Amino acid sequence: EITAGTAADAPAASAPAAGGVAADASAAGAAAQTGEEAPTAGAGTGGNETLADMCRARASTGIADADDNAERWVVSFKLASFEAFCVRHPDAVEPPTKAIKKFLEDFVKKADLSSLKISDMFKALKERFGAVRPTLLQRCREWAKENVEKKLKEDEKSKGGLNTKRGSEGQPMPKQFVAGAAQADEAECARISEQADVDWAINILVPWGFKPDNKEEPLFRPPARVVMPILLGLKDLDKKRPIREVLKGTQLGRAVSCMRHHGDAEVGKLARSLVAQWKV
Repeated sequence: EITAGTAADAPAASAPAAGGVAADASAAGAAAQTGEEAPTAGAGTGGNETLADMCRARASTGIADADDNAERWVVSFKLASFEAFCVRHPDAVEPPTKAIKKFLEDFVKKADLSSLKISDMFKALKERFGAVRPTLLQRCREWAKENVEKKLKEDEKSKGGLNTKRGSEGQPMPKQFVAGAAQADEAECARISEQADVDWAINILVPWGFKPDNKEEPLFRPPARVVMPILLGLKDLDKKRPIREVLKGTQLGRAVSCMRHHGDAEVGKLARSLVAQWKV
């Protein structure tokens, strides 16, 4: 069942009907909620607002759409229908990491670093991608920092001119480049090493938290295209962080455990493998 109306038609304090999901067809990656209040994983309130609320909040901040005259729609799905929709449109769960990194790289390149503010970057992100989870904004902060450091080094090198000294005879040494977190492609395997990455991973695995009557089942299961890169990125987390402390201090264990019952067989298999690995 799908019902639709303009964002202006939605009452200010309304929530979707029980079992339904409010979704804004023009804001990919924005969070939504079911009619019943439930805990969410990770910090911040991302995932708790209806998209109508987000539209109004976005308008109140003065953030303009690409077309200010464009009509905005709020579409209501049944939960099963929304899960099916996300299979075909995974960007509705989270904007592609590759696209966000490319946007940040271009943004920093064009920015005047002497006057750049983190709030300007966050505003630009929301203009481009719509509502963004607080945990993703934290990752963006780190990626932007890497891009700023890279730009400063390039500017310093260009001002210093070319180095004409010959360090050695013979063939020139090949230029080496090691991709940092801001350059790494996470389309196949997410890069998860810092606490901010862990918090983000939990928010993506269980974006609306767990069922009130069953704390081991998520309200909504993201599609395999969203979940698989995160589970692959978690395979070596125990080599980067004290895994027992992470599991004790966060909902990561529960979030991964409930993926064992995912509709995609490969996701379920990998989730079971991770649970067994962390129990050792």
